[in-house]
Amino acid sequence: SMTLWTKAIDVYPRSYVARANRGNYLITDLKAYDQGLIDYNIALEVMPDHINSLENRAIIFLHKENYQAALTDAEMFVKYHPDLPRGYFLKAFTLDRLGRADEAIAEYSRSIALDPKNAEPLANRGIIFYNSKKDYVSAKADFDAAILLDPSKGEPFLNRARCWIKSGNKAEALKDLETARQLGTVVGEEVMQAAQALP
Repeated sequence: SMTLWTKAIDVYPRSYVARANRGNYLITDLKAYDQGLIDYNIALEVMPDHINSLENRAIIFLHKENYQAALTDAEMFVKYHPDLPRGYFLKAFTLDRLGRADEAIAEYSRSIALDPKNAEPLANRGIIFYNSKKDYVSAKADFDAAILLDPSKGEPFLNRARCWIKSGNKAEALKDLETARQLGTVVGEEVMQAAQALP
């Protein structure tokens, strides 16, 4: 892929397709974020609404902890493609990193409305409800929904266990912690002790 797209760029240096595809290879296979950023910058100069380039450049900025730049790309994604849930997801994820919990919840809600069968935004919104809002009822509802959609991931079970601990339900907390562990999620000693300490 690298050789193919580099040859294409040598002939057509401003081909946004070649730039985006090489950028994808650079960041996915080589983790070469700075090199990938150069390709996406050129691709977006040529085609400012290119979905793949907007998303992947935002991801690069997130890796580099340049959250304001990531937010700008996520906002452009939403502007150009308002019917696609991924833009709202990226925007929510970035807003959460910026500590803007209420806005992040709103954007995750928009992503969920457009893609109600995707567990990831539900699980992420639940974490914000839990950590930032201390709204354990809403958090648990999101983790319930995420688990129902995709019971193969341990993290929502772990996070739901934390909600069970807050409500004092020892049996359900221990059950979810065991499920999380069986699914390969690391269960910290602190959360296990908190569950076991419940009456």
